[in-house]
Amino acid sequence: MAENEVTCLRLAAACGLAVPDVELLDVDGLATLAVRRYDRSAHSVGIERIHQEDGCQATATPPAQKYEVQGGPSLLSLANVIRDFGDPADLESLLARVTLNTAISNADAHAKNFSFLHDPSDPIVRLAPVYDLIATMELQPTTDDGRPIPNDPTMGQRVAGILDVRKVTRQDLVDEGTHWKLRKQIAERVVDETIARVIEASRSLNGDDRVLLSTRRRCTQLAT
Repeated sequence: MAENEVTCLRLAAACGLAVPDVELLDVDGLATLAVRRYDRSAHSVGIERIHQEDGCQATATPPAQKYEVQGGPSLLSLANVIRDFGDPADLESLLARVTLNTAISNADAHAKNFSFLHDPSDPIVRLAPVYDLIATMELQPTTDDGRPIPNDPTMGQRVAGILDVRKVTRQDLVDEGTHWKLRKQIAERVVDETIARVIEASRSLNGDDRVLLSTRRRCTQLAT
């Protein structure tokens, strides 16, 4: 899982998305992902915490309802937080993240995996860097006795009404963006640029080969 996640974070960085500093460590033979906290600021007098709200907190939703099918926030709800309290340019970043989650087949992107930062020097909220980015359909879960368990393709949040991460199309991604009141030309540009960048990065990055190969295949589907 650690190699899977660091590969996905590298893909996100290649797309121009904000990504925290990460490092894959070997701890007694176990691959371990180390992530530098982005919600802290160093000063001469010490470390200051930057207030953060995840998608459930920002929409006054109980954390147990982080999945949309359980009554949790939709992507439109998160987009409305940005439109009402943030920088409208972050709508493009949000759509790029949704496109990336589709490209890597991350079915577990729920409302608590998107957060907003409240910098005391800035009157508006900002999308936090990406985190918990995993190609869930490329994990190989097993039971306690070693039997394989099928991966669940049900997404944490619908994309244009679609819940199965395998069935989301390029047009669905564009439609989701226009549902947030992004202009169609802008939504198309964000989706197409993200797909192109992921394809290019997946050919050159070092990382989990299984994730990189499946991502290239998925992006080819989306691009056509």
